[in-house]
Amino acid sequence: MNVWTAALILVLLPPDTPFVDPGESTIHLQALKDTAHLLDLWSRDGPWGPYPTEVRWCQDAHRRVYGAPPLSDAQRLPPREVCIARVKFALDFQNHLEAIQGVNLQRWHEIECAIGEARDACELWTRFAEASDVGCSSAGRRSALRIIRDTIGGNAYYSGRWPCHVPIRVFRLVD
Repeated sequence: MNVWTAALILVLLPPDTPFVDPGESTIHLQALKDTAHLLDLWSRDGPWGPYPTEVRWCQDAHRRVYGAPPLSDAQRLPPREVCIARVKFALDFQNHLEAIQGVNLQRWHEIECAIGEARDACELWTRFAEASDVGCSSAGRRSALRIIRDTIGGNAYYSGRWPCHVPIRVFRLVD
């Protein structure tokens, strides 16, 4: 069995499976790097530590991204700057709703629901920003893509119908 096959098997094994540490063998670490790159877990040029630590990290990263959309889906997302601007707008809108909630006590529950929706939209657009951040790890970006897909649904995700960054129906509460 070659070292690349062994690295792939190690990544796919359950995390409690014991394995033999090859010591300071650079070919085993290089095979693990190549395997992690092929599985979209980490880039080849990223920082790497001791072999057993990296095997466990790769196993954990593989479990986090199992079933996640491919990293190429991040190209369809809005640019990171747009996502961050939408997150800031959602936060400002949420703060505004909290400010008018104390003044408008007869609509307190309705405004509380709107604050929850604004908070959910803010969290979702934070995931959009994480997924479109090229400085983030591949596993982190793919995890964010999976959260986006699971939150908005497969049909909206694959057709590119992104949700609004604030709940539109709430704008009548702003008056």
